[in-house]
Amino acid sequence: MQGPLASDARVLRGDTHCELLLGGDGRHLKQVVTGFHELAAAGVITLKTREYHKTTTGESAVVRALVDGLHVLYDEGDGSDPRREVQDELDVVDHYFKRTLDRTLVAAWPAAMRVWPLGLNYAVTSSSNSCPWGTRPLHARRLAIAAARRATGVAGRAGIRDRRILEIPDFEWLPIPSEHPPALFMTRTWSPQADASDSALEDCANRNEMRAACIRAARREFGSRFYGGFADDDFARHEYGDCLVTEGAGRTTRELLWRARAADVCVTTTGLQGAIGWKMAEYVASSRAIVSESVVTELPGGFSAGVNYLEFTTVDGFVAAVDRLLSDATLRLAMMRANWSYYHSWVRPDALVLNTLLTVLGHASQE
Repeated sequence: MQGPLASDARVLRGDTHCELLLGGDGRHLKQVVTGFHELAAAGVITLKTREYHKTTTGESAVVRALVDGLHVLYDEGDGSDPRREVQDELDVVDHYFKRTLDRTLVAAWPAAMRVWPLGLNYAVTSSSNSCPWGTRPLHARRLAIAAARRATGVAGRAGIRDRRILEIPDFEWLPIPSEHPPALFMTRTWSPQADASDSALEDCANRNEMRAACIRAARREFGSRFYGGFADDDFARHEYGDCLVTEGAGRTTRELLWRARAADVCVTTTGLQGAIGWKMAEYVASSRAIVSESVVTELPGGFSAGVNYLEFTTVDGFVAAVDRLLSDATLRLAMMRANWSYYHSWVRPDALVLNTLLTVLGHASQE
């Protein structure tokens, strides 16, 4: 691990006691839960996990933690407001780390609670993580998965791997540019839900139309130097049949990562409610040069347009940004190196969680 690890001797000695309260089974939680387990395995912290009984839904986007007795929430959900599932807990929360943070709205939150940007999110685990799916520690499914992972560990040492499980090394790649790189934009459509509000339906439609316009423009402008399109499903086939990826392609994250390694320039767009999609973190982890719609969410560590990605707001701007990175090898390499550095300091699970612990402990020492 690089960057923040050496900056706090107290954390390095393993004197920080952390307890995770896990309820539900959310893919959004894997990065944070994995980060805690990686730090515990390295002897940086002591860690316990226990079941949080209040959560009854199968999918949660919140990790609750006690850090030396301080109440800390990790919110990986979309939207700028506190999660509905934690509304009645906010008065006792000391630190709230939010993935989609809009600083202009923080004033409406409890005054005693400190709110911080959490960072880029992606679904990653590791062999150290005894709760690889974010599942409740005492849940029967968690116990079955843990048993399967122990068997997977034995199989892994024998050269056999479960291809469905993506661990930290699966995402990582060096910033080595190609001589004639293609651009990659593999994405999905948002299928409107029958019970969605008018604003949600409009949001889905706008995201779909922007993505489709970019796919068509890239195919027209770059030809064989572009690969991408919508993942094939019933809605995409009916509404955007001309924008689908090659039949059978792009169905798994593993395939996306494989294609990203062969494409120096990778494109990502904004998700619903202005959230940053998982692809951004995945492309940073693989040291790609990135083209992205404007990032409106606050991020830690100085992640910025022009350094870590080129931004666009229009289709013409998208084409110009892709063309610039394909044409300028110097800029492309500088961006790939910047993302390699940012990943190891701010996105890799152990680095992301360690930065939050340093923030919490740093403020506690000043009080």
